[in-house]
Amino acid sequence: MTPDGRPEKRHLRADRFHRSERYASPRSAPRILNIPPKSRGEHGVALIEQVAAIREQHAALLYNWEGREEIRARGIVVEFESPPNVDLYLEQLIDSSGFELLNRRKETGEQGDITKETWYVPNGRLDELDRIFREYLERNYAPTGEPLRRKLVDSIEKMQMAALQQLWTESDPMPLGLPIWFEVWLRAGKAEEREQIYQQYRVCAERVGLRVGENRINLPEHTVIATYGDGQAFSQDLALLNCIAEIRLGRDYADFFENLHPDEQMQLAKELASFLRPVEGLRSACAS
Repeated sequence: MTPDGRPEKRHLRADRFHRSERYASPRSAPRILNIPPKSRGEHGVALIEQVAAIREQHAALLYNWEGREEIRARGIVVEFESPPNVDLYLEQLIDSSGFELLNRRKETGEQGDITKETWYVPNGRLDELDRIFREYLERNYAPTGEPLRRKLVDSIEKMQMAALQQLWTESDPMPLGLPIWFEVWLRAGKAEEREQIYQQYRVCAERVGLRVGENRINLPEHTVIATYGDGQAFSQDLALLNCIAEIRLGRDYADFFENLHPDEQMQLAKELASFLRPVEGLRSACAS
């Protein structure tokens, strides 16, 4: 107990609330990667067939979205997966086709580390993937004679239309069946698309029973917004997922403090300061 009768609290520690990771930029310079070559014919045909399957799924979505004026983002979200212990080499997709990298994840399996990347493919741009894979099958890079786009294509083990789990980026499984607050990172898209994506998200979220927070944070490549509800609701409308780059657990924010009157902020700061006790040996340093 403190001298004034209040219970002692443990000292705040910051060393348990961080982790170190290598910085990874979606617009980094081309890398020199060791990507083992695959069987050209078998691999190229398999990827073309996967594009065809995604195209069929997308066509069904477009049919179901007819008449829904709120849906402006009519592309599709696709997940690419690397072979074990190979990095994906998809940087060319950013500038050449307008694809948008949403998130990147590493998973450890029995055969090694697998890289997974989730991308937003604009409406009508699936043909770009089909073209890349056909060039890989049919054309050679003149100086070496190897298949055109070999590094890009051979770094892909498989691809599929993404679902809710591909947008969840926390290490623990997504909580389902219990309403909680989520932190949702929306795609910003191009400059004129940010507001359209935001409005589409709000309409679609409310349609499936999610409650969207009033405040938002506009970052260069994302719009961050809080959303309350059952995680299962996100998967009820793919037009909703089309707006999202990542879903994380909700955090506590400082906006409640920033919105207080200055006098209320001062009072709250004084109350917080009254709970602090310097660590023994640091009293003199704090006093000085």
